[in-house]
Amino acid sequence: MLRYLLKTLLQMNLFTDSIRNPHNGSDIYYNESLPSFNATLLEWGNFSSSFNNSTRHRLEDSAPRIVEHPSDLIVSKGEPATLNCKAEGRPTPIIEWYKDGERVDTDREDPRSHRMLLPSGALFFLRIVHGRRSKPDEGVYVCVARNYLGEAVSRNASLEVATGTLSPPPSLFTPPHPPQLPSAVITLSGPLTHCPISVTRRPRPR
Repeated sequence: MLRYLLKTLLQMNLFTDSIRNPHNGSDIYYNESLPSFNATLLEWGNFSSSFNNSTRHRLEDSAPRIVEHPSDLIVSKGEPATLNCKAEGRPTPIIEWYKDGERVDTDREDPRSHRMLLPSGALFFLRIVHGRRSKPDEGVYVCVARNYLGEAVSRNASLEVATGTLSPPPSLFTPPHPPQLPSAVITLSGPLTHCPISVTRRPRPR
């Protein structure tokens, strides 16, 4: 609306840099120290339009919020792993990861790093590094999403490195036991009878 009004005023030639003599049309006054009013009004019109567009975009912006939180992991040494994190907001939030309160360096800071920050915001480990003295990957992780309106922090997620060999889960199938047959029992009835038995010894052959 303001731009339309300014354009109408310019067409009516209400703003000039000089005052002309109505009799012969010559300039009777000209102030060289003042800029052109016409150019100034056009600049203000363009500024007003861009300011309105910028204000509208800022009203549509929103602070970050976490829509997918990372989960706890138990991973074997040398295996790959992924901690998921996804955030929404306008402008698109920038996601950073922290382990035990310290910022995690990824391949974006060090191309040789085994940790990669994926476009989705997830933290991907090419392999889990774990030793007796150095345990750089084991710990409690959080992801933080930021834009100019604020920040959002995810829930904690622990990454543990499995030690030793994991035993296989117990089998759900148990073979049936063979049926037990009843044992035979012989019972003697009646009085006991003594039977004399004669034993004859044979000489050994020579």
